[in-house]
Amino acid sequence: MESFRERGTNQSERLANIRKASRLADEEKNPCLHEQEISYRCLSENDYDRDKCEMAFQNYQNCRAFWNLIMKERKRNGISPALPPLSERDDIRAARLFKSTATA
Repeated sequence: MESFRERGTNQSERLANIRKASRLADEEKNPCLHEQEISYRCLSENDYDRDKCEMAFQNYQNCRAFWNLIMKERKRNGISPALPPLSERDDIRAARLFKSTATA
């Protein structure tokens, strides 16, 4: 059996593809992945001083609260899956943003 190096596959390309696949899976499971990454990046850039990253943390918490509310509503209405697929999330965000600005 030949190894992936012998077949001409570059190990760094293979690892990049694995990371990309993992990220896609994470985006399916975690609608706040972007906000989470911003929080981690903020901590890293500020020597893990949590006080400097309060806005990033609050943004992540708001995101989680929003999607938890959406999941509860979908469960209550018998919609499956509770967490909407990626293809529906932008429309849900836009509808909620429009709804909240229209009532304000």
